[in-house]
Amino acid sequence: MRASLAGLAAALLAACTPPGPLDGSGSFDGRVDEPAAAARDDLIFAAFKAEDFETIEEHRAALTPASIERMLLHWKQRYPWDVKNGYAYLLIHRTEPQVDAVMWDALDSPEPRVRAAAVATLLQRRALWAELVPGGVADVARIDREVAQLRSGLQ
Repeated sequence: MRASLAGLAAALLAACTPPGPLDGSGSFDGRVDEPAAAARDDLIFAAFKAEDFETIEEHRAALTPASIERMLLHWKQRYPWDVKNGYAYLLIHRTEPQVDAVMWDALDSPEPRVRAAAVATLLQRRALWAELVPGGVADVARIDREVAQLRSGLQ
């Protein structure tokens, strides 16, 4: 049930989102009241494009629900994997329901560590990520088993 809702949410987000910084519109969101938040969001988007996971990590803790909401307004399933992987990495362990569409999509990522992040986030099991990526090395077979179990509803 959650998978079908996540698919519907992803389709609605993709269909209804306005153009964003990755579509050539420049700044992340002109409606941001705080210039510092807008600058941080633009920096995070630049990090997505560059696959700069260190910068994404640096800014993850500073995210507010409002920042996440702004970013999710611009997420599109058709984005290339470098950008979608950045979204998933940024949103790991977030519990807001609107994050689910990003994480369900991330289960198909070519990057096993991103798939691990998606599984841990969807299951709301923070420690699972460290189990799936012990010492920073992805246990691809276990990650793929966890993804298959999650999709089949066996979790």
